[in-house]
Amino acid sequence: ELRRDLAVIAALQLAALGYGVHTVFEARPVFTVFAVDRFEVVTANEIEPELLAKAKRPEFSTLSMAGPALVAADTPDDAKERGRLIFAASEGVDVKHFPEYYAPYAERSAQALRRAKPLSNLIEKRPETKWRIEEFLDSSKRQQQETGFLPLSARTQDFCVLLDRKDGKVVGFLSVDPWI
Repeated sequence: ELRRDLAVIAALQLAALGYGVHTVFEARPVFTVFAVDRFEVVTANEIEPELLAKAKRPEFSTLSMAGPALVAADTPDDAKERGRLIFAASEGVDVKHFPEYYAPYAERSAQALRRAKPLSNLIEKRPETKWRIEEFLDSSKRQQQETGFLPLSARTQDFCVLLDRKDGKVVGFLSVDPWI
């Protein structure tokens, strides 16, 4: 009877472990998307398989297993496609959920750079975060004037994406609420 009880407990524990692993796998971040004026994290369970299949580039038609891929989402020029996005937005689906509009971030970094704000704005509005910013700048040997930021929205917390003011490359992330 003891063996049966232990076997039942072990089976239940394994089932719970399997469920937990599956949940983490489905909620893993697969894309960090630059869209319009911010970055957003997209998880595996937020992209429908049929939308993934419509990706125009093969690198965006699969979900990453090695961490989120950095991409940019282009707003379509076609009025019909924009209407489709507006309709989808009413159902909680945004351009970040459509891999067919993705492009490599490196090709759109100039757009992000145009939207980036100077770090001095963040320090002015959130003086309590100045030490974090200075710590990052010291550790990366960067100057405040050569670094900009954009917001990054994730499911439970917002961050700052730090960009090089020369070329728009992502140089780091800060756990600072950027909404100023």
